Amino acid sequence: MSVFEVLALIQGTLASQTSALTPWYIKGIKDLCFLMIVVYAVTPLLLGGKIFRQTAICAGFWLAGIIPSLLFSATVLPFPVLASGLRWALPMLLPALLFYKLDISYMVRITNALILLFLFHLLVQIYQLFFMGHWFGLNQWGFPSRLPGIFSIPNAAAFFNLSTLLFIDRFKSKKTFLFLAGLVSTFLTASGTGIITLLIFILFIIARRIDVVRKNMKLYMLLCVPFFMSLGLTYINFFLPSRGSGYVAISLGTRFSIFIDAFSSGIISTHMGLATNTGILFSNFLQLDSKTMIADNLYASILVNLGYWGLLFFGILIFIYFKPCFRKKTKKESNFYSFFLFLIAAFSFTTITFEVFPTNLLISIMIAFAHAPKHIHYQQGAS
Repeated sequence: MSVFEVLALIQGTLASQTSALTPWYIKGIKDLCFLMIVVYAVTPLLLGGKIFRQTAICAGFWLAGIIPSLLFSATVLPFPVLASGLRWALPMLLPALLFYKLDISYMVRITNALILLFLFHLLVQIYQLFFMGHWFGLNQWGFPSRLPGIFSIPNAAAFFNLSTLLFIDRFKSKKTFLFLAGLVSTFLTASGTGIITLLIFILFIIARRIDVVRKNMKLYMLLCVPFFMSLGLTYINFFLPSRGSGYVAISLGTRFSIFIDAFSSGIISTHMGLATNTGILFSNFLQLDSKTMIADNLYASILVNLGYWGLLFFGILIFIYFKPCFRKKTKKESNFYSFFLFLIAAFSFTTITFEVFPTNLLISIMIAFAHAPKHIHYQQGAS
């Protein structure tokens, strides 16, 4: 919902990516959507409906992870920053609230809506190719080097693309055109993480079509993933000169440095909300005297916002969420969720994935669907 930021990018009038140009009541639409889904999931429980054991356990770990930091931070931080921290943490609770509420028909409808949004995103990228300002620099052909489409950050656009392709791969049968469109769109973002993850996705698609490879997918991926990652890094260094000759070293080095610095947060953090994009926008807009930081990756964000205590409980929660992904009875499902895990892990190192809308919602939905009963999971219905 960064409408005015995207318009400023196109017009060449953007001055900073840490200041909000879009009015709060427009940005709030995505939070309202998220809140409506939470209300939809919680209402049956409040009306005396059955509370699933797994939901209760996950909600308990979520609360245990955030409450200590929330209480300690409340004594030193202004309310808007604390609210940013709660907003940041909410996507970690949503999968548990959606357990056993999703079936294949829901997933197909979500995928159809995603396709429409993705095609609109691609059209915006094509427009940006010819008419956008030079905020991200120019490539060797004189075109804008990075095209974020309906997003203000190219990395977020690439994350959305790959998540959409994953839904298309799982829940649609006619997908060749959409795969090609996704490939073009991701390369237009010039996101290093996006391009490397896309190459791994292509590897995954090719591998499962070869019988001998499909039966030994884990070994094949173990051998080939490093090669494809090297191929992606080579492409970025040699064919995206606008990113700078030392782009890979600088980008990864900076994020790793931020992650190491985040360990100074202590056992229980008093900084909840400071390492969030929303907290930065609130502080700038309201001119708050808060020392916010650009965490630039999820792992550092968890450490700064919650400390070691929150990292422990969120780690347990993540294990519970992804445990079913390793217990799929078919090779197809097992391989699909293997790439799903790789996608999240890769982008979490370059993005605060909890705050990338609508991708944070898509991840929550996919995790919840992984917990669906087997007879729902394997129903025919994808079109």
